[in-house]
Amino acid sequence: MPGSTIAVSSGFYGYYGGVWETVSVPAQTVTGPTWTVSETRLFDAKNGALAWTGLVDTKQNDKLDAAMTQYIDVIFDAMVGDKVL
Repeated sequence: MPGSTIAVSSGFYGYYGGVWETVSVPAQTVTGPTWTVSETRLFDAKNGALAWTGLVDTKQNDKLDAAMTQYIDVIFDAMVGDKVL
């Protein structure tokens, strides 16, 4: 991940109007698997109300087709299990 600079501002009462501080964060090396968190929502078509929601952590890999099929199966099975489909 690239490095970045973070700026923080604080206000004080009295003689001082505020203070700025910046911190430089060096570039980070991330090792290990990459995960994506996604949310699926199902809405009632008649009134637009939220009927169901689910969160899934998915490990990213090179086989997108297989990962998407597995993801869809997990969401579908959860919806069936919760009796919203």
